[in-house]
Amino acid sequence: MACTIEIAIPLQSEGLPDAQGLADADRMERLFLDMLARRTSVDYQGHEIGGGTLVLYFEVARPRPFLKACELLALRHEMKDIRINLRDIADDCRSGVSFALFAYEEGLTTFAARPGKRSRKPKIGDYYAIPLPDGRWGHAWFVAHEAPWGDFVQVLDVILAAPCEMPLLSGASALFPPIGSSVVHSVKGGKWKFLGNCPPEPVPIMPLMRSSTKAACDKQPGQYGDWVVSNSLEWRVVGTLPEELRTLEFKAGWKPEQIAQRIMTGVNIYSVYY
Repeated sequence: MACTIEIAIPLQSEGLPDAQGLADADRMERLFLDMLARRTSVDYQGHEIGGGTLVLYFEVARPRPFLKACELLALRHEMKDIRINLRDIADDCRSGVSFALFAYEEGLTTFAARPGKRSRKPKIGDYYAIPLPDGRWGHAWFVAHEAPWGDFVQVLDVILAAPCEMPLLSGASALFPPIGSSVVHSVKGGKWKFLGNCPPEPVPIMPLMRSSTKAACDKQPGQYGDWVVSNSLEWRVVGTLPEELRTLEFKAGWKPEQIAQRIMTGVNIYSVYY
């Protein structure tokens, strides 16, 4: 791919058309995917939610038309303060990126180009060693990618003083249920170490997860009344979260440092939202 593009979308802004349901992070993501991911030159890599912002990750072979589509989408839905970062720009598309940056520098979008080296693209079935703050290593398996939610990883119950050999991870039990995390971002930002690839057969359907737009935006522990339970086969509104559903994983894009802390401490930072 020619470059990686990050789209940062505020979830609480006067410019977001919440009357059309776009203030909900899941629906905002679908809006961009419906518009952009149908392009053959675009590969969606996943998302993260934090600090009142939804960040979408794409690998794009032709950045110029992609950026134009972003601008049209933002104008059509009156979005404001959308930030777009470009990184890992390959030599074969630098001229197109430069043109796009020049053409839109006066527009509503802020662009920042950050050159870097191209790296191996993560694939379903990849095993990774995860460096922990205490010097040990956790391990995870990239098990699924489900549009529009993004990547899912299965953290394994294998914590060692050094990265484990991949064959020894086959059949390892789960430390906790699968969680969402942008694998590309985790490899680059979290220094995950690639160990090898062995795709699951068949690729599993992710279990039900719980989500609350208010909880994701407010970041305040406590009770919320807008809970949704969903996976790729089911989507239902439950409102106040019943006791039996509180053990479901929170549907969010876990940052690599958050995953490392959970492996090391066993603390689920989303357990205080119910």
